[in-house]
Amino acid sequence: MCRHCGETVDHLFLHCEMAYRLWSFALTTFGLSWVMPRSIPDLLFGWWNWLGKHSSQIWNLVPLCILWCLWKERNRRTFEDLESSIVQMTASFCGNLFDWSRAWGLTSSDSLPSFLSSLFLL
Repeated sequence: MCRHCGETVDHLFLHCEMAYRLWSFALTTFGLSWVMPRSIPDLLFGWWNWLGKHSSQIWNLVPLCILWCLWKERNRRTFEDLESSIVQMTASFCGNLFDWSRAWGLTSSDSLPSFLSSLFLL
């Protein structure tokens, strides 16, 4: 994905421009600021149940959803020579998080806009 930098796992999933913009969008959706750690294990260790019991179920899905979207994009670029825009990636993330949350019974929202507005904490 990141053609001008090394393709380490941590770089691709946390620090390349596409990943950074997706993480920033997700954090902004929750109304939070966050400094990205150096590695994925550090991210997951610091992320899990960070919001407390009330909001953590959907919060805990966010890293998995972002990593899934980035992995799919990496495969699309590698094997199909197709590239998504940040708008398409953001839409994919939002749709997946909404679908996953509904499938697990974590939200009662019936539309994507109401779901996204329910995530904002501040």
